[in-house]
Amino acid sequence: MQLSDFDFDGGSRFSAYEIIKLKGYTSWAIGLSVAKIVQSIMANSRNVFALSTNVNGIHGIHDDVYLSLPVVLGSNGVTHVVKQNLNKHEVEQFHKSCQALLNVQNGLVI
Repeated sequence: MQLSDFDFDGGSRFSAYEIIKLKGYTSWAIGLSVAKIVQSIMANSRNVFALSTNVNGIHGIHDDVYLSLPVVLGSNGVTHVVKQNLNKHEVEQFHKSCQALLNVQNGLVI
C-alpha cells in the first residue's frame, strides 16, 4: 500500500499541543494506550503498536537510535518491527529523522 505525501506543515503536526492547551492534559489517552500495551504483553497477543524501538539495521541505519515504528508486541516485548516498503524519498526522510534524533540523543547528559 502506497501512502500519498502528507502536508507536515498542516495542523496535525501540532494537534497534540492544541489538545493539551484546550483540555489541560491528555492523561486518559495515555493511560488507555499503556493499558492496551500491557494487556498485549501479558496475553502475548502479538498486536501491532507504534512504539519507540532501536532502528539499527533497518533501512540502512547503522546507529543505535530509537524511533516510533510499527512493532509486534508479545510476552517478551518487541518481537519484530513490521516491514515497511519505502520509496527512495521516504528512505531519505527516514535517514534525516534518524540523524536528527541521533544528534539529540548524543547531546543528552546522563
